[in-house]
Amino acid sequence: MKTRHWFMFGGWQLAGALVGLGAHHVDAFSWVLSDLMLMPGTLLSLYVFRVGGIGNSWDKWTFFVVAAAPNALLFAIIAIIRTKKKD
Repeated sequence: MKTRHWFMFGGWQLAGALVGLGAHHVDAFSWVLSDLMLMPGTLLSLYVFRVGGIGNSWDKWTFFVVAAAPNALLFAIIAIIRTKKKD
Protein backbone atom coordinates (compact mmCIF):
# COMPACT_ATOMS: atom_id res chain seq x y z
CA MET A 1 0.00 0.00 0.00
CA LYS A 2 1.06 3.52 -0.59
CA THR A 3 2.32 5.83 2.13
CA ARG A 4 -0.72 8.01 1.51
CA HIS A 5 -2.99 5.14 2.64
CA TRP A 6 -1.03 4.75 5.87
CA PHE A 7 -1.36 8.49 6.56
CA MET A 8 -5.10 8.34 5.91
CA PHE A 9 -5.43 5.34 8.21
CA GLY A 10 -3.35 7.01 10.93
CA GLY A 11 -5.36 10.22 10.64
CA TRP A 12 -8.62 8.29 10.92
CA GLN A 13 -7.39 6.47 14.04
CA LEU A 14 -6.11 9.72 15.58
CA ALA A 15 -9.40 11.49 14.83
CA GLY A 16 -11.37 8.62 16.39
CA ALA A 17 -9.25 8.75 19.53
CA LEU A 18 -9.46 12.55 19.81
CA VAL A 19 -13.24 12.54 19.34
CA GLY A 20 -13.53 9.94 22.08
CA LEU A 21 -11.21 11.76 24.45
CA GLY A 22 -13.02 15.03 23.90
CA ALA A 23 -16.43 13.45 24.43
CA HIS A 24 -15.53 11.34 27.44
CA HIS A 25 -18.62 11.38 29.70
CA VAL A 26 -19.94 14.50 27.96
CA ASP A 27 -21.59 13.63 24.69
CA ALA A 28 -22.99 10.16 23.96
CA PHE A 29 -23.17 10.74 20.18
CA SER A 30 -19.47 11.60 19.92
CA TRP A 31 -18.57 8.62 22.09
CA VAL A 32 -20.47 6.28 19.74
CA LEU A 33 -18.91 7.99 16.71
CA SER A 34 -15.46 7.41 18.20
CA ASP A 35 -16.28 3.75 18.84
CA LEU A 36 -17.38 3.32 15.24
CA MET A 37 -14.29 5.07 13.89
CA LEU A 38 -12.05 2.73 15.88
CA MET A 39 -13.95 -0.42 14.97
CA PRO A 40 -13.01 -3.40 15.03
CA GLY A 41 -10.43 -2.56 17.71
CA THR A 42 -13.23 -1.21 19.89
CA LEU A 43 -14.47 -4.77 20.36
CA LEU A 44 -11.16 -5.71 21.97
CA SER A 45 -11.24 -2.56 24.11
CA LEU A 46 -14.73 -3.33 25.34
CA TYR A 47 -13.50 -6.79 26.39
CA VAL A 48 -10.41 -5.45 28.17
CA PHE A 49 -12.34 -2.65 29.92
CA ARG A 50 -15.37 -4.75 30.91
CA VAL A 51 -16.50 -4.86 34.52
CA GLY A 52 -13.85 -6.83 36.37
CA GLY A 53 -11.44 -6.70 33.41
CA ILE A 54 -7.76 -5.85 33.59
CA GLY A 55 -8.36 -2.38 32.14
CA ASN A 56 -10.45 -1.12 35.05
CA SER A 57 -7.44 0.34 36.85
CA TRP A 58 -5.96 1.97 33.71
CA ASP A 59 -6.44 5.57 32.64
CA LYS A 60 -9.31 6.22 30.22
CA TRP A 61 -7.03 7.25 27.32
CA THR A 62 -5.66 3.70 27.18
CA PHE A 63 -9.07 2.59 25.86
CA PHE A 64 -8.16 4.25 22.56
CA VAL A 65 -4.65 2.79 22.45
CA VAL A 66 -6.08 -0.69 22.96
CA ALA A 67 -8.62 0.01 20.19
CA ALA A 68 -6.13 1.47 17.69
CA ALA A 69 -3.43 -1.20 18.13
CA PRO A 70 -5.39 -4.13 16.63
CA ASN A 71 -6.62 -1.83 13.86
CA ALA A 72 -3.02 -1.03 12.93
CA LEU A 73 -2.16 -4.73 13.03
CA LEU A 74 -5.10 -5.63 10.79
CA PHE A 75 -4.26 -2.83 8.38
CA ALA A 76 -0.66 -4.06 8.18
CA ILE A 77 -1.80 -7.63 7.53
CA ILE A 78 -4.10 -6.44 4.74
CA ALA A 79 -1.26 -4.39 3.24
CA ILE A 80 1.08 -7.41 3.28
CA ILE A 81 -1.54 -9.68 1.72
CA ARG A 82 -2.31 -7.18 -1.03
CA THR A 83 1.39 -6.74 -1.76
CA LYS A 84 1.89 -10.51 -1.99
CA LYS A 85 -1.10 -10.92 -4.34
CA LYS A 86 0.31 -8.32 -6.74
CA ASP A 87 3.62 -10.19 -7.03
